[in-house]
Amino acid sequence: MLFARERTPARLSSDHLVFQKYSESIQLLILSYFFPTLKAPKGQCENKFPLNQKKTAMTTLTLDLVITKEDNTYKGSLTYNDNPLTQSAPSIPGLETQLKKLLWEFESLDPDTVAFNHYYDCLSFFKAFEVFKLEELAKLTNLDPEAMKAFASGANKPSPEEVEKIEKALQELAGRLMKTSLVLS
Repeated sequence: MLFARERTPARLSSDHLVFQKYSESIQLLILSYFFPTLKAPKGQCENKFPLNQKKTAMTTLTLDLVITKEDNTYKGSLTYNDNPLTQSAPSIPGLETQLKKLLWEFESLDPDTVAFNHYYDCLSFFKAFEVFKLEELAKLTNLDPEAMKAFASGANKPSPEEVEKIEKALQELAGRLMKTSLVLS
């Protein structure tokens, strides 16, 4: 059973309000540490707490990875420093591992500091995410279910407008999923 509850404001003591303001200041400080171009609103966090300007955390480099499906393997391609890199593996996590090894060998990039944005063609997407029911996704996109099946099988390629509809539906679904929690009953 899922439960949703709306919070109602309670009467707050002056101590709670002071703590809440202090907490907001700390949050702004943390944000400004990781996002130095972020400016605090006037009167908040202005030189109240000195920031250590040295960043000790490793920065993550996010690269665009284009993924295609060929036979029973995923093929990934990316470009770093104008050097194209291509690798294949039976799974997407395996593909990422192989590409991180290549980036280490050829570009001396620490694998722990590399992340990927995934870009799929339709065939590869539907193979990677077979959990989706094509009929239900067709309803979300207002596309014909038979057309969706043809895109998933590789028999047809979607038009740019159809790709946009599919992406929008998936992003809306992802937003809904991010807000979802399950409760044991």
